[in-house]
Order: sequence, then structure tokens, then C-alpha cells
Amino acid sequence: MRVSLIVIFIVFGFSVFAQKNRKLLKEFDVDSLSYVYSMNGNHNELISLAKKSFDAGIDFYYLRYRIGISYFNQKKYLLAAEHFSIALEYYPGDFYTREYLFYCNLYLNNLDEAKQILSKLPLNSQSYYTKMLGKEKMLNIESGYQTTSYTNNQLANTFMGSDGVYSESDRMKSLQYYQIGVNFPISKKMKLYTGMSYVQNNRERHIYSNDISYIYDYQNAVFNKSIKLKDTAQDYTLSQYQVYLGTTMNLSNRFALLVGFQNMFYSQQKLVATSDSIKNQNSDTLVYNYKYQINPNSLNNFVTSVSLSKTFSNLNSSIGIGYANIDKTSIYQVGGQLTYSPLGNYNLNFIGGYYLSVDTTKRNIGFAKVVGRITDNWWFEIYHYQGNLKNFHESNAYVVYNISDVIKSKSGINLAYYINPNWTLNFRYDYLRRSSNYVRYLSNSQFKMEDNYSNNSFIINLIWKF
Repeated sequence: MRVSLIVIFIVFGFSVFAQKNRKLLKEFDVDSLSYVYSMNGNHNELISLAKKSFDAGIDFYYLRYRIGISYFNQKKYLLAAEHFSIALEYYPGDFYTREYLFYCNLYLNNLDEAKQILSKLPLNSQSYYTKMLGKEKMLNIESGYQTTSYTNNQLANTFMGSDGVYSESDRMKSLQYYQIGVNFPISKKMKLYTGMSYVQNNRERHIYSNDISYIYDYQNAVFNKSIKLKDTAQDYTLSQYQVYLGTTMNLSNRFALLVGFQNMFYSQQKLVATSDSIKNQNSDTLVYNYKYQINPNSLNNFVTSVSLSKTFSNLNSSIGIGYANIDKTSIYQVGGQLTYSPLGNYNLNFIGGYYLSVDTTKRNIGFAKVVGRITDNWWFEIYHYQGNLKNFHESNAYVVYNISDVIKSKSGINLAYYINPNWTLNFRYDYLRRSSNYVRYLSNSQFKMEDNYSNNSFIINLIWKF
């Protein structure tokens, strides 16, 4: 009863003072009222009071500590961590503020920051909190398969048209993908990721040709025109081996630097079409017989990127630059992304970004993602990329779209199931809209035609912490 009377008295006096005198809030009044709100668990009222106080230029240790506790109790750990960090600037030696900040980073899975905070706690209490950090070394195993569906069927008339002499097409059939990697800390502020992957792109190439000849009809004493359509087909594979090396460095003031490098070696059966032409006395045009010459071909490519990110309040922003040399072509890339966590924790995130990729042409690429928690064990990620993703690299140069075909867009969903603290299983589905070119040759010219298709990609991923 006494506490309630005190609250009423302070609120009434605080309101009368503000309205009658129309002056800025006073620190004594804010301190008294925020203490009462904190003791009674009136978190929304305390947060509202603190925001008004900050706007009025009132800022002190206990106000930051109390609003931090309010956000912590609302599970808004990003916002709570921000205010606890500022509170420590006023009172660096306070154990309870540092303990709260440790738990904020622990619940946000910011283990590097949690370890740094832990190192500043008294030695006799460090062993108790160390047990909560969990295991940091991770083994990542991934495998996937991709199917292909073309808009047009594989028909000769589609590629030849009504006036084509011959036509070449090169179509993707399926893709297989395997990857393994290890992530481990190498210092208090640095993590290293290394891995390798293998991609097998199964493809099919066709050459359609109209072989025209004139055969003499002795009975009627005329030349009859003969047209024979030939389809020369060849299956082949493009094999790509990738080795990746990346590092994450946590800097001061909640900055993080990410550096990635990837070397890609691929080999393929390079197919070159040649024509053997014959002209005899009974024909007035060449007769073409197209054949394949299969020449093994291999090439080393590399990709590198650097990005810098900064976390403040419930926002994280990053900018990045990259350079790649793929198929003897230089590719430059620059862009960034913004992550917004409206709940003040990682249970719901909205991510948006834009990149510009330049080689012989400029490509604008935008993407949006929604990431969040469904239950205690299930998490989801929904995303969409729009733009020509050819030669685009993301995830700190780890994912590289270096297939020669154009990728117009990518949409997908990833479901993560946390089996236990040490095991996580991911299921990912991607839908990609793509196009390739086929060539139609006329008598005196050639034309590049668009061949549209889509991919359905299914990937399963297993993460083990040890």
C-alpha cells in the first residue's frame, strides 16, 4: 500500500511539475520514478520514461541499467545489450551490469562478445559462466541435387525455325553438389572457416542441320530436291572443385570484418562442332555433315571479398567489395545489406540488400529475406533474389554463380531443425529462373535465341558442434 502511494505521489508530482512549469525533466525525478517502475516491473512505463529522458538530455548509470533490465525481461536482448554497454561506460566495475550483458550476448549467440565480457568478470565466477558458452567448433556437411525444366521441348523445329540451315543448343540436364567444411576459433576475436565442394553439371548439346541435296530422276529426267534433318547429340559434364577459406574478426564497438577467398578449378569436355562439306555433280549446294570434336579443357578461377559490418541497437548494416576472375574475365562487385530485428532479438529479422556486379556488362541485384523462429526447435528463412546472378558471389565469396547461363531470379526457403545443442539439420529448396542462348544459322547470318528454363534445387545440410 505504501509503495502504491509513493508511485501515485511521484507520478502526480512529476506530471504537475512538467505541465505547470513546462521545463525539462530533472534527473532526481527521473531517478525516483524509474526506480519505482523497475521495482514494480512496469517495464513499458519505464522504457517510455527513459526515452523521454534521453530526449531531454538526461542520462545516467541507473537509468541505463534499469531500461536494460526492462528490455531484458521483454527478451529484447539487442536493445538491452546496447543500454547495458552504455551503463558500463558510467560504471565499468559493476558486476551485475556485466553479468546481464553476458547473458544478452549468450542468448543472441554472440559467443565472441560473451567471452570478452566473461574475461572481465572475477576469476572465481568465470568457471560457472564458461560452462554456458557451449561448443564453438563446427563441422558442416551438405549435399544437393538440381532438376531442370525447359519452357520449350527439345524439338528440331523449335531450334531450326522455318529458314534455318543449322542450329546449336546446349542445355543443362541436372546438377549434383557436395560440400564439407570446418569452422573453428583461432583466437578470442577471430574465427576461421575452411571447406571444399564439388559440383557436377550434367549437360546435353545438340546440333540440328538441314542437309539439302538434289538427286537426278532418270525416268522423268529431272532433279528432285532432298532435305534430310540431322540431329547430332552429345552428353557431357562440367566438373568443378572449390576450396574456400574465410575468416571473421570481431573488432571493437561491435564492428566485424569478414574476409573470404575461394579457388575454383573446373574441367569439362569442351565440344566444338565442325562440318565436313561435300559437293558433287548432282547437287547445287553443299551437303553438311556436322561432327563433334571433344577437347578436354580446364581452368583455374578465384573469388575474393571483404565486408565490414556494424551492429547498433536492433540494426546491423554491412558493406562489401569483391573481385573475381572467372573464365579469364574480371568481375568487380560492390554493395551492402541491412538487417532489422524489430523484436530486439533474433527471433524475427528482415534483411534487404543491393549489389552491383560488373564485368563486360553491369548487373543490378537486389534481395530480401525474412528469418525467424517458428518453435524452440524450428527456424525458417524465406528469400528472393532479383537480377542477373551470373558471376555474382555472396556469403563472403562462398556461393558463386559462375555457370555460363543467365540466372534471372532465385527464390527459396530454408528450414532449420535444432536436434539438440550440438546438432542442427537444414532443409533448403530453391527455385531459379534461368535462360541460355542457342544459335540459329541462316544462309548468310546467325542469330542468338533465348532458351528459358527453371531449376528446382533440393539441399540438405547437417551441422555438428564439437
